[in-house]
Amino acid sequence: MVWPSKCSHESLTNVDHSEAIQDLLEELEASKQSRLRAWNVLQRLRLLLSELGNVAIPPPAQKTFDAEGDILENALTISFRIRNCLCIRTFRITMARAPVQSLSTRQAGTYPCFSRRIVRQ
Repeated sequence: MVWPSKCSHESLTNVDHSEAIQDLLEELEASKQSRLRAWNVLQRLRLLLSELGNVAIPPPAQKTFDAEGDILENALTISFRIRNCLCIRTFRITMARAPVQSLSTRQAGTYPCFSRRIVRQ
């Protein structure tokens, strides 16, 4: 786009605005396509989290990135909490069945969720 060298009413009326408008339309379309790609990524994450995390994810009240992000964050938090509880339960069952000499304080510190010392003989 060529801008006039002088800024006067006559020079402004002679400028071809169609090129500037076309540039804006192309930029607007690129922005729209970018938002659609980002929304599709969020929906793939929603599906993956729902299936693998075994968490029911409600639809957002409003179709916005903020609402979708909040819902997915909540679902991910729930999924990790469930996984952590299952891991702790499995570890405790395994430790109760396995012959263990002792679990030193240093080893217990490696697993902060297992604050009790396990001593079996």
